[in-house]
Amino acid sequence: MKTWPKYLLVNVERLVAINWVPKKSNALVVFPFNKPLSLEVLRFPGVKEGEEALPEDDATEPEFQFNQEALTQLQSMGFSDNASKRALKKHNNDLNSAMNWIFSNAGDPSINLPLDNPKKPKGPSFNPESV
Repeated sequence: MKTWPKYLLVNVERLVAINWVPKKSNALVVFPFNKPLSLEVLRFPGVKEGEEALPEDDATEPEFQFNQEALTQLQSMGFSDNASKRALKKHNNDLNSAMNWIFSNAGDPSINLPLDNPKKPKGPSFNPESV
């Protein structure tokens, strides 16, 4: 419960379709304000008997593979190695999109900074003890 948000927001849909025309309905929402709301039913109880836990997968992204031909073409046009790699990674090795991105971001001072490519974990990370 330590990592749960402080507030719970509920979106009440008050629109209904009558003959394909959206109309507002009078929706009465009854909420027990005088007692605390228990969210324990939403907590994961763990793996039950007879169930099998999913195997842990590799939580790292594979390193991005640059298209060497596109990288060489961008560098032969006079663009720096870092700018070329940054553009190709941003545009998934598409040479034309990468070149247009470099032209439109030529004034950005961070375009020539070294491209950090650490292996990043997929998805959010959390501390199980804080739950």
